[in-house]
Amino acid sequence: MTTQRYEEGGVVIAMALLRADAGVAALTGDGDRLYPDDVPQGVLLPAVSVRSISRVRRTPMSLRADACTVTERVQVTPQCSVDAPTELGRLIRAIDLACRPQRPEACGGFERVVIEDEGRGPTITDPEQRVRQRAMDYRITYQEPTGT
Repeated sequence: MTTQRYEEGGVVIAMALLRADAGVAALTGDGDRLYPDDVPQGVLLPAVSVRSISRVRRTPMSLRADACTVTERVQVTPQCSVDAPTELGRLIRAIDLACRPQRPEACGGFERVVIEDEGRGPTITDPEQRVRQRAMDYRITYQEPTGT
């Protein structure tokens, strides 16, 4: 399991939600197979990648504000072996529960977090690598310190 803090807050928040979920942990080796960006080749499956797709940082209206609002689109992509056809569906359901639309006061070290489902991509099969995957998009809004 990676313990590095990532620059994108949305990735940090999504990873924290996935690690804290018992269903995701059960399918990904207690969360050891959650990766920022890409799942490395040769890793035991199932595994999950989490990446930032886009990020908009809004400047606070007040000059006294010590935080700004960030809206980030995060893509969570579960990957499973083609040899275990039902595993992908189980992992998708577990991720759906972990990243369900919600408004936690704080998560992953960020405040005022809002998670919204943004849709799904198609299921893609790579016969050469023997991997099936399906991208899941989330919009994550949170407060980030301005650094002033």
